[in-house]
Amino acid sequence: MVFPISRHQVQGFSHVNAQLFADYHAVWPNKPLVASECCSCETQRGEDDDLGPYGGNSSVFYSDFNINCVKEQTQWSNALDFVGGTFVWTLHDYFGEPDHWPHISSSFGSYDLAGFPKAAVWWYRSWWLANTPMDSPDRPPIPETEAFVHIAESWRPNPNASIRHRVLHVYANTPTVAIAVNGGAEQTAVMPAFGYATFENVTYAEGSIAATAIDAAGAVVASETASSFGEARSLELTLDAPSVTTGTGRAVYLDGKDVALVRCTVVDAKGNTVHTSSANVTFAVAAGPGMVWGTGSGNPSDHNHNHNPLRSSYHGLTRAIVRTTVDAAGGDRARALRKLINIDAGAGLGMASIELDAARVQ
Repeated sequence: MVFPISRHQVQGFSHVNAQLFADYHAVWPNKPLVASECCSCETQRGEDDDLGPYGGNSSVFYSDFNINCVKEQTQWSNALDFVGGTFVWTLHDYFGEPDHWPHISSSFGSYDLAGFPKAAVWWYRSWWLANTPMDSPDRPPIPETEAFVHIAESWRPNPNASIRHRVLHVYANTPTVAIAVNGGAEQTAVMPAFGYATFENVTYAEGSIAATAIDAAGAVVASETASSFGEARSLELTLDAPSVTTGTGRAVYLDGKDVALVRCTVVDAKGNTVHTSSANVTFAVAAGPGMVWGTGSGNPSDHNHNHNPLRSSYHGLTRAIVRTTVDAAGGDRARALRKLINIDAGAGLGMASIELDAARVQ
C-alpha cells in the first residue's frame, strides 16, 4: 500500500483496522498515530439482549449489549503501542443518520439523546476510568473506587412466561466476578482481559440479583445490586448535573445560560425503577429563576418536540433541561451586552430558588 506524505504533526485514521495502522507505521515509523474516529457500534438503552425483539415492534431497535463490537474495534488501535489513543464514535446519539423510519436519530452513542448512559458507558468506565489511579492528574473528579462492577441488564422476567431463565452480562475490572439471586448460592466467572462475564441460565426470581467484583486475593472490592420491580406508583427527581457524583459541581451559574440536567425516574411502591415504563411526565418550574428549556427520554423513535414540557418515559427515565433565567454574572455593562443578544434573558420566574415539579404519571 502506498501512503502519501503527511504534513500533519499527528496522523489520524477513521474506522480502520489494526492492519492499516501497522502498514502506515511501517512506512512512517516516527509519525504519531491516533484513531480519530472509531467504533460505530449501535445500541439502545434498556433493550436487554436476551429479551428481544427489542422495542416490542418491527422498527429498528438494537440490544443494549454491544461490547463484542466495542471491544474488537477499540483494540484495533488501543492494543498497538505505537498508536496514541482512540476517539470513540460517538459520545452521544445525535439527530440524523437513522436506519429507517420511525427512528429520527443515530444509535452509535454511548449515551442516548437525553444524556442517559447506555450499557457501553459502564464497560468503558470499568476499563478506561476505574483502572486510572485515584491520584492521577488526568482522572475526572468523580468519587469512585478503582474497583468496578456493573450488571448490564435489568432484573425482570422474560415476557415469555415459559422461559424462566435470563442471560446476564457483568462488566468489571477484577479477575473474578460473582452473582447471587436473593442472597442464594453464587455463580462465579473469570473475567477475561478487557472483556465481560456472561452468566447463562440465571433463574429469575422476584427480588434482587447482586454482582460482586473479586480481586486477586479473593476479597470482594465492589458490588452492585439490580432489583425487580412492580407497577409504576410515583416519580423520583434527581440531578445529574450539577452533582458532585458526576463531577459537575454543586450549583448552576446564574448567567442566564447555565442549565441543570434533571432526571425523572418512574418507580414502584418500593422505590425501584420501573424499567418497562413509558409513562407520560410533565415538567414545570414551580419557583425560582429557571425555565424548562427542553425534555427528552432517549427514545430514538420519539417524535415529540424537544421544547414540549410533556415527554413519554423510555425504560422508566425522562429528562428535563432547566435553564437559568437571571443573569447575575459580571458587571452591569457585560450583563447589558448579553441581554441584547440573549432573547431569553429575564424570561421565567425570578425567585430565589428553583423547585422542580413532575406533575403526574399518566
